[in-house]
Amino acid sequence: MSLMSSFQIDICDPSKRFGREVPKRARQLPLLAYSILAFSSRHQVMITGIDDESSEEYHSHAPRILIPILDDPMSSLDENLLAAAVLLRLYEEMCDVDTGTHLIGCARLWNNIPDFIAEGGLSEAASWILLRQNLHISLIKGEPMQVDLNKYRRSRSFIDTTDEDFANRIILVCCQAHLGKEVALWHDSIPAHYHPYHADMESASTSVKSAFPVVWMMNPAQGQCIAYFVTE
Repeated sequence: MSLMSSFQIDICDPSKRFGREVPKRARQLPLLAYSILAFSSRHQVMITGIDDESSEEYHSHAPRILIPILDDPMSSLDENLLAAAVLLRLYEEMCDVDTGTHLIGCARLWNNIPDFIAEGGLSEAASWILLRQNLHISLIKGEPMQVDLNKYRRSRSFIDTTDEDFANRIILVCCQAHLGKEVALWHDSIPAHYHPYHADMESASTSVKSAFPVVWMMNPAQGQCIAYFVTE
């Protein structure tokens, strides 16, 4: 997995589990290996603009392993399956036609296992990525969220106080758009260093014209926070 792609995936995980832990597990788990290769090669195509059919080939192998597991009621559904499903959804997001197949599969897997978010570790990291994926498509298509939002309240992000934890909190609040009061409470609770150290509301200081202001934050997770706060 490339440094750039793993950075984007792990932006709200202080332990960077998809960049550090998932590749290690992929050495023993073919499903994770094919999922990483499919996502990474597709991401490389998006960055370089050079066509490469290998991403489709890698992707074709992953569902052959994943689907029989999901269809078997006796199968053990674990965090490795969720991580693979999340990676396949990331691959799907970059395809020319987004069928949403892996998004549905991710939601189905997550909703059927009650303890993913409470287990911490890779389970929790994958769960928060899944939430962002669902929110993205919900905003674009105006569709309801497919995941049970109440389960996220068991996350340690509501106990710990890292920048990434604050980002995860506002993302969940953004999914519950009717909770305007909770948005205000979140904003009042953030540390002082969350306020921008530079904000150019006119974008006049840059040579590139933009409809958006230039806001500089100390940490990428803080940028995620403000983006979702403004969206709300």
